Amino acid sequence: MEKIKVFIADDNNFFRKILKLVLLKYPEFSVIGESDNGIDAYENIMRVTPDIVLLDNEMPGKNGIDVLKDLKIHKLACQTIMISAKDKSDKNVDLTINCLMEGAFDFIRKPKSISFEDNVKELEETLIIKMRLAQSKNLLKNKISKLPPSLKKTIAVKVKFQLPIKLVAIGISTGGPGALETLLKMMPPGFEVPIVIIQHMPPNFTLSLAKRLNSVCTLNVQELNEGTVLKKRNVYIAPGGKHTILRKSPLTNEFFFSFKDIPPVNHCKPSVDVFYFSLCNHTNNDMIALIMTGMGNDGVNGLKNLKEKKAYIIAQDEETSTVWGMPGAAVEAGVTDEVLPLDKIAGRLDELCG
Repeated sequence: MEKIKVFIADDNNFFRKILKLVLLKYPEFSVIGESDNGIDAYENIMRVTPDIVLLDNEMPGKNGIDVLKDLKIHKLACQTIMISAKDKSDKNVDLTINCLMEGAFDFIRKPKSISFEDNVKELEETLIIKMRLAQSKNLLKNKISKLPPSLKKTIAVKVKFQLPIKLVAIGISTGGPGALETLLKMMPPGFEVPIVIIQHMPPNFTLSLAKRLNSVCTLNVQELNEGTVLKKRNVYIAPGGKHTILRKSPLTNEFFFSFKDIPPVNHCKPSVDVFYFSLCNHTNNDMIALIMTGMGNDGVNGLKNLKEKKAYIIAQDEETSTVWGMPGAAVEAGVTDEVLPLDKIAGRLDELCG
């Protein structure tokens, strides 16, 4: 089998060695080049044309996002996984979010351990699966592509709800920042129904994502805080590192958010399933749940319960998903009412909630 060609661009020589040691354990990968600065990285990537680029956010000469933009201009057919520094500075986090918006496939964070062996182990647990998914995207492969075409798309039909829609919930993961920017930019400014987004991301990154989205769309986007009250014309991003649940005040009858400190569910924190299960206590044919691009199957069990409560369920289609894991699993489970391409979702939400 032809090896997956990898290029490493990072100004930290020690970290490049760690990455190479990790990849050497997997014969499917071949490191075909490396650079310690952005200018040299761009020139060499264009010359050797790798399948996957591991690209540091901050480098001498050119930052990662500058290299990424240059590669986009030349339409180089490779997938980029960003390397985010282990510090949680606003600058570094913002750079990572901006790179994801510019088309980077995903990102990893540099390990924090002082142990060399622990660093290698931590990287293996996150890097290899993301690289395999990135290569699958290169080859236009998908493990759920065996589904018959009739299950991959549905034709929108007229839907009658018993009550006005009070909430749109979105579960999303890999490829989420770019997809959310596209979706929210297309939402009409007068869209009344509040939107809550569970995006698989670490702490700090969700706040940066909320700020970025708020700057490019007409709706008000904010990261959730404990006790935030659900309001119209607002988009809420659940914070990383916490499980978000929806509650209803017995005194004011208002919906508000709280956080649940339990271990990760489906290896995720926040988990889409945890949030969707909390919605089941408050819906009866008056909520819409979306499941969008992302790997794994987080959200499917929650969607099954929401389906029993007559929530309306939409999945993003395979063609427009960076990874068709979460939406594909929902379609395969038979819980979706519609399967739509990304550019049709905003219009459909406006139609359903109107």
